[in-house]
Amino acid sequence: MKTGFRFLGDFMALSIRHAACLIMAGALLAGCASHRAYTYADRTAAGNAAADAKYPTRTQVHNIILTEGDITDRDYVVLGDITANVAKNTLFDPDPTREMIDKELKKQASAMGADAVILVRYGSVGVTLMSWGELDGKGRAVAFKADNEG
Repeated sequence: MKTGFRFLGDFMALSIRHAACLIMAGALLAGCASHRAYTYADRTAAGNAAADAKYPTRTQVHNIILTEGDITDRDYVVLGDITANVAKNTLFDPDPTREMIDKELKKQASAMGADAVILVRYGSVGVTLMSWGELDGKGRAVAFKADNEG
């Protein structure tokens, strides 16, 4: 009987050591991950054709105007709505900020040929099953009309 209990005790100690090693390995690997960012653009078919024909050039990312309001002093064409998501994958990654969302929105807008992102809205930071923190942002990509377009 003693031999049976000793074997069971050895087996439990071995299982605990294996589990501890797996947990430590997982924690070390998770520390190597970086934050992730997603962007999504919703362009209508009419918006695609108009944008591709009239606004083929891309505005550089650092020149994109970003505002939470509307732009009323210039005429523009709406290219589409865009969404960005920045997540903190591990406890050690930096917390998602509005500046990170702004950067992702500007990248997406530049790829669409936009001059500005208007009506920008930010979500709240929340912890999800797959991240330690996540922040969403939305806006509308627009291209300014040339003076002669009316």
